[in-house]
Amino acid sequence: MLLKLKFQQNLLITIISFLSVFSSSIFAETLGDSDLHTQTYTSSSYMQPKCIENANEVQKIKSWVRENTKNENKYEEYKNALQKENRVLTMARLIYAETLAANCDGTEIDKAQKLIASTIHNRVINQNTDYTSGVDKTVFTRDQFASSLNFYKESKNESFLCPKLASNIWMTSLNYAKQSKEKFNTKSPLFQESDGKDNHYYLNKHFKSRSSQPPKPNWTKKPQSAISKRNENSCVTSYSL
Repeated sequence: MLLKLKFQQNLLITIISFLSVFSSSIFAETLGDSDLHTQTYTSSSYMQPKCIENANEVQKIKSWVRENTKNENKYEEYKNALQKENRVLTMARLIYAETLAANCDGTEIDKAQKLIASTIHNRVINQNTDYTSGVDKTVFTRDQFASSLNFYKESKNESFLCPKLASNIWMTSLNYAKQSKEKFNTKSPLFQESDGKDNHYYLNKHFKSRSSQPPKPNWTKKPQSAISKRNENSCVTSYSL
């Protein structure tokens, strides 16, 4: 009886070990070695971005941003803090933070999030680089996503640095970022209803009071394409420039 029990235990351990190795290899194959950077990611770490909330880490990023306002490497400390992170997660962070920065009403959040994700995706695939570089150039180019990366009252930098993983907005952001990665090589639009040309959007409700809202950029005065108008809602307006 004891021998039989021991045999069953050894068999169970062998099966568990095999499944663990098999699932890890499938996961690595799905992401691609070039996208894993220097760190080996398990499925759980891939799904869970690092929460950057340590006061010293945040202050280091904040000080660099404010000291390099006019420099092209303004967001270098963000990039350094996320150096080992898979860029699917980095893109998800941006979609998440920008969606929150839009301050949409409940009925508009889903549509606004799709528009934001689609525009970010279009920027990434039009960088004409590999996926990792495309995400980096999109996310960390100076002042392109100030509503998520700069430091002022309405900015959602805290959400970018430490997403709330249990929220529906985060889970949807991650899903859209995964879809974007899958469509990167074919340069396909993120959604069927998109023509893949929208590359700018304006967050109409980002500043809750008119007194704190700066003048709209000149490109918001340009006419929208038909599809941009179709996707428009009161909190986000997209443009193809």
